[in-house]
Amino acid sequence: MKICIMTWEFPPRIVGGIARHCFGLSKALVKKNCDVHVVTLEFPGAPVFEEIEGVKVHRVKIELGHPNFITWTFIFNHFMEKLVAILNREIEFDVIHIHDWLTAPVGIASKYYSNKPLISTVHSIEIGRAQGLNSPDSLLIDGLEWWMTYEAAKVISCSSSMKWELENHFHLPSEKIIVIPNAVDISKYERKVDREAVKRRYGIEPHEKVVLFIGRLVPQKGVEYLLRAIPLILQRYRDVKFVIAGDGWSKDYLEEEARSTGSQDKIRFLGFISDSELTELTISSDVLVVPSVYEPFGIVALEGMAAG
Repeated sequence: MKICIMTWEFPPRIVGGIARHCFGLSKALVKKNCDVHVVTLEFPGAPVFEEIEGVKVHRVKIELGHPNFITWTFIFNHFMEKLVAILNREIEFDVIHIHDWLTAPVGIASKYYSNKPLISTVHSIEIGRAQGLNSPDSLLIDGLEWWMTYEAAKVISCSSSMKWELENHFHLPSEKIIVIPNAVDISKYERKVDREAVKRRYGIEPHEKVVLFIGRLVPQKGVEYLLRAIPLILQRYRDVKFVIAGDGWSKDYLEEEARSTGSQDKIRFLGFISDSELTELTISSDVLVVPSVYEPFGIVALEGMAAG
């Protein structure tokens, strides 16, 4: 089977869980003897085309930019659509597979000009992420999400709770939705790590406990609730450092929130770190916190369990 997976993020571009999901899925499909082509966005230093463990990765050069994210999304969908059309002349894909609303336009267009079935994987929906549809942008994204689920032959949901949301918000028939839970490769956590060396790397003393958050710095992830809890935790446990690994548009607000606690010396904002560093840090931590206000199935929780 020849499969075309379309995703806006794919390693080394890692924004959230979709990149890791698509990377793991595509490698697993190759092991099932599928011919897998991933169409994704360019990234500095990454080749336009490469083959990774049998997965053929095509990176699209985006020739126009725009400061508005939604406008830019429609721009990169245009360039992705051109590349998929070119690939479709040489490769007769059997399935088109998209992930979330960010690749809905290219996926739907590809469905019609290739005359092949569209599969849509829904990792979360806007009404949950934004805690309501309270802006024109949210209403537009909500419409795109409905559109991609309507056009899909089948919709893959990452959890039963996500399936319930799709049935109730978009009124999808239950038989159209297949629940396939997220997964992680536990083998990368099955190695010895010098925990003291990892702690020293981030300015943490060997005797101190590490409380770790991993994820995008956006309201959906609830980092502010962790920060507000820190003074209460420190009343009982002084030898603790709180490590925030990730980046996002709420970073400045969260750093100010950290200063307002009076405990900023106990808090480390690391920004984006590599997967290798992240694995070592997860193994070396004592507590992993997932304070999300909305999380249909966070991969980070699985990674924490895999790290033990």
